[in-house]
Formats: sequence, structure tokens, C-alpha cells
Amino acid sequence: MSVVKAADSAYLHRGISVRNNTAKSWWRDPSLRGLMWRCVILLGGQYINGYDGSVMNSLQSVPSFLTDMGNPDSQTLGLMTGGISLGYLIALIPASISSDKFGRKRPAMFGCVFIIIGTLIEVFKWDSHWAFFGGRMVVGFGGAFPIIAGSSHVIEVAHPRHAQGLSAAFSNIYSVGSIIASWTTFGCLYWYGTNWNWRLPALGQALGGLVQLIAMPFIPESPRWLVSVGRVDEAHEILAKWHANGDMNDELVLLELAEIQEAVRITSTENSQYRWADWVKTKGNRHRLFIVIFNAVISQWAGSGIISSYLSLILKTIGITSAVQRQGINGGMSLVTLAYCIPLSMYIERFSRRALWLWSTVFMIVCFSVITGCSATYSNTGNAQAGRVVVAFIYLFNLGYQTAYGALYYAYMCPLLPTSMRTQGVAISLVVGYAMAFFNQYANPIAFDAIGWKYYFVYLGLLFVYLVLIYFFFPETKGLSPEETSVLLDGTEAATMVKQAGEAATEERKNHISGQPGVENDKAETSETNVTTLSVG
Repeated sequence: MSVVKAADSAYLHRGISVRNNTAKSWWRDPSLRGLMWRCVILLGGQYINGYDGSVMNSLQSVPSFLTDMGNPDSQTLGLMTGGISLGYLIALIPASISSDKFGRKRPAMFGCVFIIIGTLIEVFKWDSHWAFFGGRMVVGFGGAFPIIAGSSHVIEVAHPRHAQGLSAAFSNIYSVGSIIASWTTFGCLYWYGTNWNWRLPALGQALGGLVQLIAMPFIPESPRWLVSVGRVDEAHEILAKWHANGDMNDELVLLELAEIQEAVRITSTENSQYRWADWVKTKGNRHRLFIVIFNAVISQWAGSGIISSYLSLILKTIGITSAVQRQGINGGMSLVTLAYCIPLSMYIERFSRRALWLWSTVFMIVCFSVITGCSATYSNTGNAQAGRVVVAFIYLFNLGYQTAYGALYYAYMCPLLPTSMRTQGVAISLVVGYAMAFFNQYANPIAFDAIGWKYYFVYLGLLFVYLVLIYFFFPETKGLSPEETSVLLDGTEAATMVKQAGEAATEERKNHISGQPGVENDKAETSETNVTTLSVG
């Protein structure tokens, strides 16, 4: 493998300085530039999720859509909205099994084909709400594969400097899909005299799947997965090519490889694959299972599901009935969310994970309390000012949700899971999450019809419960490598073993270099060496 010499950087990793043949800034480095756009493509699975959540919310305000669907009542509308969740539920476990057996790339490509097929069913078999429901199920079935594979793939292939930010971006790319759906539907409202004013926005669901399907052959396989199935040499080549411009003897690459091998050894079973029953066999695995399930519960039952799927119904309860106004508020919220999530993803590694979880929950409690109070005021008095306050605090609540519940959904959960458990854990979490989402999508419109703003009290009470459970059961992971984090719940001895394996590989490399004068000087170019802290947890 040819080596491209870059501005050598030195990193302080657990008190040991390790050299890495990359420039400090990724956009100035050949391998990191190539890897970054490939990682961005892996975020596409979550784009589908965000696009769908917003487009269904938006289409409820498009008269031609409701007419073509036979003017569905609240129960039928809830069933149509929940069709994609049913598709996800059917596919999540097969997606996990296939991602462990065949790697991260091929299952994602398989799912993208179904996303495209399902979208075409929605758009071109539009004369029945049952056909639309079936198309959404097919989209959900396909969408499970790039989400399951991609959420693990991106953190496993990214450079350690960027892994945490990209993992957080995997959640936040939801906002990109949401924005495109919201403003596409908003623009199509003015396309009069044709039902393409809803069919074109619906067609956009296929975009993420199409892009991933075309690009996936050019994306490297997960080196963590390769090590877990015994293909260590291939993993070494991928790490060297994308993390060190082809230098097989790069200190950071050797450290990563040693830590991955040790973490796989510690967490492996006789068959090198975790059995589902292993989730309850040890204290560490039971703690992981709790976090995996609880992560799903709080992501769906914190109140965000009401806002993402039924904002139109909420706005009706405070007197905002114009389709243009509702679409504008929905699109504006997506833009504000994205503007907040971009810097959040870039700098999230600087903050304590526990602090983000706790303060996010407290902020959401405050916002939901104001939303509930002002909704009650509007309902009882018709005060327009109270309605405007509700809109403002819906925006703020959504930002509070994104701070931890959105940004850390994958970024906190995935590193806590060993490679052989990672896709299983994501699958379990999403099965629980989509089961709850389907319940929410079916029950929320009925609850709003029955009790209106009083429904908020259910979620307000749940947020207080979440605050207590997060405080007692969520460990701090800031500053840990993916391999150290993956064994964190197995006790300090396991984490120490992973750390020592990496240190040993680094020292061996340094001792080898010390006996070859001039080697170190040949790697560095004229740029001065940069010393930074390698923060990957």
C-alpha cells in the first residue's frame, strides 16, 4: 500500500503521545477528506427517518392528499402514519442478524432497494389509502437496514477524532430530511390543479436510499466487524488507508488495532457471535440492556413524537388553522433545529454526557410546563398571546430534546456496546422505539380529539421519571475510546486491559523506531507537529 505523507500530528492518548500521519484539519488531509464524505453518506439512513416524519406531518395540511386518501378519519390517518413503524418492526431483527453476518455494507444496500420500491408504491398507486399504507410499510422495512448498519458503521469506520461528532450527526441528520420534506411540501402547496403537489414531496423519500445505493460500493467496510470475524489484515489495511494515508506502521493505527482486538477478545463468546440470551447473563450486559431499552422509551415518550408527527393538530388547538401558516411553522422549526444541531455535533465531545442528558431533561420539563399552561389558557380564554407563546416554546422544547435525546441516541448507546453486540443493541432499541412510535402515531390523534391539551400531562409526568433514572443509571463516557467505552459496564479491569493493549502496541512501535535512525524524520513534512487531546468518547 502506497503511503501519502501528511503533516504528522502527535496525540496525547491516555498520557501517551502517539503519532498519526494525518493533518490536524480533516479538509487538509487526503485520506480524511475521502473518509469524511463517505461517513456523511452513511448518515443517509437517518435522512429517510427525518424526511418521513416531516412529510407525513406536512401532507396532513395538503387538501389534495386528504381527498385522494378518501378524507380519512383520525384513526385511519394514525394507521397510515404508523405504517412505516410497522415496516421497521418487521425488519429490525433481520437487519441486525444480516449486519453481523454479512458486514455493514451489503445489508444497507439491500434495504435501499426496498426504500425505493416502497416510495414508488406510495406515489404511483395513490388511489387508495391502503396502498399508501402498504408503501409506507415497504419503506419502513427497507429503512431499517441502513439505520441498523449505518449507526454502527459510521462510528466503527470514522477516524477517532471525528467518531463522536459523526455519531451525533447520525441522529441530527434527521433534521436535514425534515427540512427538505417541510419546504418541499410548502412550495408544492402553490402547485394548483394537480395531485403532484403531494406526490412530489412523497417521492423525495427515495432520495436517501438512491444516494446510498450508488455510493455504498466506494465506502470501506467496518474494521471492527472485520476483526470480529477474524479478518484482521483487512481491518489493518483499512485503518492504515483511511486513518493514516496508507501507513501500516502508524502509531495511532497500531493502537486502534490492538484495542479493537483486545475488546473483541474480552467480549467474544465461543461462537464469536453474541446470542440473544447473553444480554441477561452478566451484570454488565443487563445494564446495557436497560440503557438500550430505556434509550428507546425516552426517545419516543418524551413528547417529541407529538410535535414531529402531529404539529398540525397541536396548532389547531391554539387557533392556527391556515395550511400555509402551519407549513411555515413546521418548516421554520426544522431550519432552527438544523442550525442548532450542526454546531452541537461539532463540539459535543467537549461536554459531559451525563450533564447533557440531565440538563436536557430539566429544560424539556420547563418548556412542556409552559406549553401545557399556555395551551390551557388559550383553551379557556381564547387568548391569542398564549397561543403564540406555545409556538415559541414548542421550538425551544425541540432544541432541548435534540441536545441529548436526539444527538446522543446513537452517540451514547453504540459505544457502550461491544462490536459483536452493537447491531443487536441498536435493533432491540429500535424495535422498542418503533413499537412505541406506532402506538403513539395511532393513539395521539385520538387522545387529542378526546382531551386536547390535557394530554400533555402524561408526558410531563414521564419526564420527571426519566430525570431520576438517568441520574442513577447513565455512566459518564466522555473522553473514552470506543473500545474502552464498550467494556465500561464490565468493570474497571476490562477497561484497563483494553487500555494496556493499546499502550503495549504503541510502546512496541516506538521501541522498533528507536532502533532505526531517521525513520521518524522521513514521515514528517515541513508543517510543525500539532499536539492535541484525542477525545473520542
